Amino acid sequence: MKKGTYRVAQSEEDVNPMEDLDEAINLQPAGLKRGVNMMNKRAQFGSVSLGGTLRRDSFMPCLISKIISLAGDDVAILRQVEEIEENGFSLQNYYRSEESDKDLEILFKILNDFAPRHGYFGAHESDESDYGFWLGDMDDFVGLRVGDISQVPPEFIGEVLVTDEYGRRALWAKLA
Repeated sequence: MKKGTYRVAQSEEDVNPMEDLDEAINLQPAGLKRGVNMMNKRAQFGSVSLGGTLRRDSFMPCLISKIISLAGDDVAILRQVEEIEENGFSLQNYYRSEESDKDLEILFKILNDFAPRHGYFGAHESDESDYGFWLGDMDDFVGLRVGDISQVPPEFIGEVLVTDEYGRRALWAKLA
């Protein structure tokens, strides 16, 4: 395989996407920036939740913290999050209230807007207590599909979906 520049866009937990890439250079995690009139950052794939706890008094502050880290200078989002955070401090039994249900929906929508390309924010398909940014349904994927990264032609530039013999997937972008 000729040298090229690859960026790991997503790799599922047990996959070693580095296999057969001895000659690859400039491997970088995902975190692609969006266009001018959009949010400052895209999230990276992976878990956001706190070790499987779904208690709202722990879970919602964790989501709020992630949004703040991604929002940058987006004042509208920061105001929404600040209002939700205030509700948690000021309303009695907030985390058991309908207000909390509505606020949680807002947090999920905001986080889904930050999801990486081909991804979504939600529960992991094999562990419903693990929330984060995950690789979505790839049925409509139009890039190159291979069983091993070494199968990518040297001249190919674009997105590559690697699915191993166990069904584990990794999404790559070959830049050069």
